[in-house]
Order: sequence, then C-alpha cells, then structure tokens
Amino acid sequence: MIFSYDTNSLSCPRKRASIFIRSVVVCIVAPLSFIFFSCASTKPLPKFSKQSPKIPTAQQQLPDGWADITEKSKLPAIKKWFVNRDYSATIVLKELQSDDSTRKTLALEDICTAARISLQLKVGEFAGERRVTRIPERINGSSCSYVYEEKGLLRRVIVYKNGKGFFELELMQENQSVDFERLTTDQIGVLKVLSKDNLTPRR
Repeated sequence: MIFSYDTNSLSCPRKRASIFIRSVVVCIVAPLSFIFFSCASTKPLPKFSKQSPKIPTAQQQLPDGWADITEKSKLPAIKKWFVNRDYSATIVLKELQSDDSTRKTLALEDICTAARISLQLKVGEFAGERRVTRIPERINGSSCSYVYEEKGLLRRVIVYKNGKGFFELELMQENQSVDFERLTTDQIGVLKVLSKDNLTPRR
C-alpha cells in the first residue's frame, strides 16, 4: 500500500517504484469500479461545485460562516479543522504520507491516481458502512475529488498536491437537511485559501 497515515520507509529505485505504483493502480481501479457500479444509488446525485466563490476583499478569507478551530484538535494527523456556524458541516485537512521516492513517482502520474488510492483507503476497510456515490474526477490540474456516503451523510474529499506533498481536504456533512451543493462551494473556497498559503497547515 502506497499511502498510510504512518510514514513507511521505501528504498526502491525510481524505476521499480514507478512499476509498483502502476501495478497498485491497476489493482485499485478494478475494485473501485465494482464498488461504485454495484453500490451506487440510482437516485439523482447532487451537483457539485467546481467554481471558486467570489471573495470581496483583496485578502483571502474563509467562506462566510466558517471558522478555523484547528487549535482545539488534539489529533496530530489533522493539519487544519474548520466548522461552520451551525455545526452542520466540518472540513478537515490531512496529509497523505509517502516517502520522497513515492512522491516523485506519483508526481508523474495523474492527480486522480492519488485520489483513487485515497478512496480505497477511505472505503476499502468500511465497505459495509461507506458507499461510493461519485468516483474520482478532476477539478483542475492539481486536484481531484470523490464522494462517498456514510450513515446517510455525504463526504466529499478533494485530493490535491503542492510543494509540500499530497493532501486530503474532506468535507463532512453533519446534518442531512443542509444543502450539500452549497457546502461544496464552501469547500472550494477553503481550498482556495489554503492554496494561497494564507493558512499554513500545522506540523
């Protein structure tokens, strides 16, 4: 397995790592296709925003109604933690751990390759509790998103990369009555802020 939240040391040469990555991708895509087509609901899926909301000020800010409560988290794996004013949704940022060799190999792959691996880690061990509702799809050149359902609530994960590595920005719906499309717009807004380095993930 390439990614885990515990860093594993890999020493294979780049060529062997690349072959290994491609082999794992083939092994992952097939199970994901089976999970999606056998478990996905036939009811219409909500539309998901790919557009960044307009921010009126020159300085990037979080979307209206959201607050950064990272300092309240005692989990080191959480780099950033955001909550909206009515607690109907949260957004959590985590880093996908990998060694330098694996990171360089993945850098040559499509970003959705990393997203497929992320999805396998999210759903694979919880097949009876989590159901894929949208397979990975590209948002832009450096990010890819997917959606899964857990206990009737939707979760959307954006996997993206920057100079520091690969990250998961996960939106978690906490109340079924909240407009999920609006929440995805807010998630894009948070991603935009993070990409501008106005909010630096804690180490």
